[in-house]
Amino acid sequence: TVYMRSNDFLWGASAVNIFNNTFIQEYFAHILKMQIGNYYHFSNNFHYYEEQRSTIEKLANITKIQDEGFLYNKSFKTLKEFDTKIIELNELENKIRKGGNIDNVNFQDDFFNDWIKVLYAYNSKRKIKFINPILNKIFN
Repeated sequence: TVYMRSNDFLWGASAVNIFNNTFIQEYFAHILKMQIGNYYHFSNNFHYYEEQRSTIEKLANITKIQDEGFLYNKSFKTLKEFDTKIIELNELENKIRKGGNIDNVNFQDDFFNDWIKVLYAYNSKRKIKFINPILNKIFN
């Protein structure tokens, strides 16, 4: 269960925050050889920015909801391997925030590749091709 003070409706609710938190839940379950449990996300405030308005309106007008799921293949088995990927991800995120690109980045892990693409899409405002088809539907 995650409790947040404030959450960006488009990026926080659908991509960055929930995406990252469920990722950590999924990977730790895999490392610990446990079943994935339930995820609950609470926020005191959901907001959006004016440039997101048309996307938010499209989402609000969806009448036929498809509950899809997507599971990534796991590329590692230990917390040490996980930590190494997190350190690399953090370094790349800092590079992105300084205007760098991620054209040749390959974590040898589909989830981490999508994770860095989400961060890049958020910071660059560019459309990105994700491995996860659900992310492609949301952001492209």
